[in-house]
Amino acid sequence: MSRYIQSLKLNDLFSDEESQLIFRWRDLYSQTGDMHSIASMCETLYQKKSNITLKKQLGSCDQVVAFGCGAIGHRTVTILNMLGIPVDYYCDNDIQKWGTVHLGKKVISPQQLSRISGKTAVIITTSIPSYIMQIKQQLTEMEFPESNILIPCKIMGDQYFDLPAIHPSTNGIFIDAGCFNGDDSLNFIHWSKQKYQSIVAFEPDEKNFKNCHRALSKYPNITLYPYALWSSDNNVNFVADQSGSSHIEQNTGGKISSIKLDTLLKETPVTYIKMDIEGAELEALYGAQQIIQAYRPQLAICVYHKPNDIYDIPFYLKNLVPEYHFYLRHYSLCDLETVLYAIAGDSFQNKR
Repeated sequence: MSRYIQSLKLNDLFSDEESQLIFRWRDLYSQTGDMHSIASMCETLYQKKSNITLKKQLGSCDQVVAFGCGAIGHRTVTILNMLGIPVDYYCDNDIQKWGTVHLGKKVISPQQLSRISGKTAVIITTSIPSYIMQIKQQLTEMEFPESNILIPCKIMGDQYFDLPAIHPSTNGIFIDAGCFNGDDSLNFIHWSKQKYQSIVAFEPDEKNFKNCHRALSKYPNITLYPYALWSSDNNVNFVADQSGSSHIEQNTGGKISSIKLDTLLKETPVTYIKMDIEGAELEALYGAQQIIQAYRPQLAICVYHKPNDIYDIPFYLKNLVPEYHFYLRHYSLCDLETVLYAIAGDSFQNKR
């Protein structure tokens, strides 16, 4: 099947206009690598969600500062530049980054940020909920007006839990694949109003695993595993960088245990699976085939780590469960955080 025919068939699988628009932009990006398609997508989605353009919102400010100069920060500044919105500085809490230069912009400390004169807009670039809360509280304590603090990922939506077609299941069983620091499991607990049967979370990075354990230990019926989800029960090479980017790598990293979801949770009526596992999503879905076919859980799968994921993952899931309805949503001002949702036909009808 040619990529053109494949794209046409996939576009027809998505259940609403927003999903189809996101797919067309991501399709173009996957084929060309041109970030201008992502810039157009972000600009359009942001305006749709906030009823104002980024340029108009930031145009009255004397300075624009990106708080956070990690991967999302760099990509966000690149997109803003493409949209004709210059960023004057980065700001970061990491003392090792102060005074360095990224994308031609100096990284300043929070103390230096507080001394900038004039109207300053601060864009919080991280997508990690607990980090967002910490930075926002920090800026509030620095007496930044709330109207000058921009949180793009929150404007774009509540990742994994904002799609109207998805609702908590009574006695739900939630799989958190890529638990990182526990935020998504905590958000699930809040979203479900603590009416869940169990949460099963996976985090193979040792430091992140400990952070998850600390964050989730006071809640009942949560099991945390240090395994990598994969298509086989074996050992895989894993690069642990103690961040949200730890990942399986074919020829580098240390050996860790991998497991199939079908092996660990056979005959468990899973209701919702979330996966953000840095490019291992398709392999992990191969390892969850029996559970998906038997119980048709709601799915929220990240499809931005590899160029072909936007095609391969929905086709694979549609073949497993023809009744699945698909949605795409995007949660950043860059090429990261695009999520594919799948809802089975009977659940879809009940939730409309």
